[in-house]
Amino acid sequence: MDDAARHVLGVVDFERAAEGDPAEDFAALSYLGEPFVAQTFAAYRALGGDPGERLAERVAYYRRKREFLGVGFAAQYDPAELADAIAKLRAIL
Repeated sequence: MDDAARHVLGVVDFERAAEGDPAEDFAALSYLGEPFVAQTFAAYRALGGDPGERLAERVAYYRRKREFLGVGFAAQYDPAELADAIAKLRAIL
């Protein structure tokens, strides 16, 4: 909230908030394109964020994990999307 303007500036969803590997968050951002990820990573570092060792390897791991989960989700809840989910997984393997 902005006390001066008295309006909401943003909303944070804490439903799945947890301490974890920042590489998982960067993997999720990869859908928005490499330039966006690079800018986000630079801002993260500039603000004192420490991604730890082997960031690229960890991001690739979480990206594959997301696509595997996507195949499972499509198979269970949206069979019409299954072929697309499998194609996304194949594209990154």
